[in-house]
This record gives sequence, structure tokens and C-alpha cells, in this order.
Amino acid sequence: MYSASPPPQRQVVRSAPRWHLASCAESPRAARRQVTDTLTDWNLPGLVEDAVVVISELVTNAATHGLGPIWHRLTTVTLDDTTLAVHMVVADSGTGWQGLEPGRATPQDTSGRGLAIVDALAALWGAGRTAAGHQVWADLLTPPTGPYLRILPSIAL
Repeated sequence: MYSASPPPQRQVVRSAPRWHLASCAESPRAARRQVTDTLTDWNLPGLVEDAVVVISELVTNAATHGLGPIWHRLTTVTLDDTTLAVHMVVADSGTGWQGLEPGRATPQDTSGRGLAIVDALAALWGAGRTAAGHQVWADLLTPPTGPYLRILPSIAL
């Protein structure tokens, strides 16, 4: 679900270092590897598949539409007394997009599905301006409260 507001303030349980990436075609692959290694180290292998898809989409968008360099970070945060989430942030120095929301790609379009995929996988996500530029964030619920089986909304593939 998209939120036009900044992410709510939450207690950080665990934090990975901030990774800096060049704004280039190789950056999504590097981000996927960093996310896989971190979630494996945190004993959250059940989130790796969704997390690498989300980070890949967000880093690809930053490299394609933003202004480099790019940075990203993972934290584990509390959503409430019993629910934890992996909070992912991707930022660049660009101004961001006006009215950022999932695309409305048609079957003939070759792009425009990334944020719809993020919307389907993340419990909550959003975007906004910062003093340094633009950031997009997404929260993935951790097991056992995270959904293992979900019916994705109909998106043109």
C-alpha cells in the first residue's frame, strides 16, 4: 500500500550499514547481493525473494530516473508490539517524481510495472523529498506475521 507520508517513526531493532552505489546498470545486482547477504545473516531467509525484487525495482528506478549516486539501507523495525518489518530505503540526489504511484502499464508497454510489483509485495511503501534529494522506502513484514501466500493484484505482464 502506497503512503504519501514519510515512514512512521519506529523503534529500530537492527540496522545494516548504508551502502553507496553508482548510478549505473550494475547497481541493482549489487543491491540484490547486499540484501540477500544481510537477510541471510539476520536469519530471515523467507524474506529474501521478495526483498531482492523490491530492492531491484527501487534501485533500478533510482539509476534510471534519479540523480546519482544512490544509497540504500535495511533496518528491522517494530510496527507494533508484536510485528516486525524489514524497512528498506533507496535514495538519490534527484528531485523524484511528481505523483509517484504504481504505473498503469498496458500489455504492450515494456516498462511501468515496477512500482505495482513493490505495491503488491510491501506491507507499506512511500516516497518523498529529503534535504539531500529523493527517497523511496518499503516495509516487508517478517515471518511469522508476514504473508507467505498472497494473490497478487492483476498487473499486465
